[in-house]
Amino acid sequence: MTSTQAAALKDVLSTLARRAGHIPVVIYPSLVQGPEAPAGLMNALQIAQAEALVDVILLVRGGGSIEDLWAFNDAKLAYAHCPVYYSDYFRGGA
Repeated sequence: MTSTQAAALKDVLSTLARRAGHIPVVIYPSLVQGPEAPAGLMNALQIAQAEALVDVILLVRGGGSIEDLWAFNDAKLAYAHCPVYYSDYFRGGA
């Protein structure tokens, strides 16, 4: 899950091709910056979960200012990505 224009995506695809070229890659595009990014990332995650084509989901982001990357600090996105750990942690279970 990332922007199709992200330099980080190119880095990940290059590394995967070099180290594990036999693994198929599915890209779920989303905005990764700005106020619409958390909702876009959650939508991409929901699509990935509904399609159930992959065993691993990479939430890919690159460098940038803290403001540019703030979407990745969204609590709803964290909960949607990892509901068991997140909910247990905030209930004092972790």
